[in-house]
Amino acid sequence: MAENQPQQQQLPPLTDRLDLSEIFADGVVQVGGGAGFFRIDLSVTRPKEGTPPTMTRVMAARLVLTLPAAIELHTKITAMLELLKQQGIISGPPGEKPHRTN
Repeated sequence: MAENQPQQQQLPPLTDRLDLSEIFADGVVQVGGGAGFFRIDLSVTRPKEGTPPTMTRVMAARLVLTLPAAIELHTKITAMLELLKQQGIISGPPGEKPHRTN
């Protein structure tokens, strides 16, 4: 092994839980963090009963990630957005909010 190459950490095996709840969110309320973690608050828009009916935002989930997990999430989302750009599903220059092409 070369002297200057970092060693890759072996991850423990992953067990998939089929009973795990899925969370749907259509908005990001807030991103914050400190002391080695990131917190992402997610919301969902739902109709509120009444006359006339109105829409309301409800907290859907709070995701708390370690700094390494947040970096991994960033890397994977960036790769997915690049793939969507290559497929013509979204467009926009780097640094600008992507938007749907159709």
